[in-house]
Formats: sequence, structure tokens, C-alpha cells
Amino acid sequence: MFSHPLKTVFSVFIAALIFLLSLVGVAAAQGNTSLGEGALFRNTTGGTNTASGLNALSGNTTGNDNTAIGADANYTVRLLVALSSISL
Repeated sequence: MFSHPLKTVFSVFIAALIFLLSLVGVAAAQGNTSLGEGALFRNTTGGTNTASGLNALSGNTTGNDNTAIGADANYTVRLLVALSSISL
């Protein structure tokens, strides 16, 4: 079908395209830290969030400066205002 060099070029092109498409949401949502399966799963443009635990902050899409610790912490919240700053 394709000669060997053309297959290589095509494969590199597809790999680069997949990589670039995977970065689309990363540029908008920066400064986030997540640890745990599903943590910050739906985050799109929200930044400087910290989520630790199973599904922590997984409902957050655009909220900024949030912290959630524990399994399902703020799981269903769509717009987060609480926990915007924590001082110990």
C-alpha cells in the first residue's frame, strides 16, 4: 500500500496530531494538582485547584483556587466558591 518512508511520515504525523489534541484543555487549565482516580476529571478552564482523593473535585469545570481532600469531596459541585482559600 504505502512505501516504508511514507508509512513512517504518516505515523509521525498521526502521533503529533494526537499529542497536540491532548493539549487543548491543558493550556486553559493551569496550575492544578490532582491525586486520585477521577480527581479534577471534568476540569476544563479552572486553575490553581488541588484535589486529593477518589473523584475529588471531579464536578469542577471552571472554578479556581479550590481545595478538596477525601473521596468524593465536592464530587457533584458544578461551580465552586467554598474552600477558595484555606489557612491553617
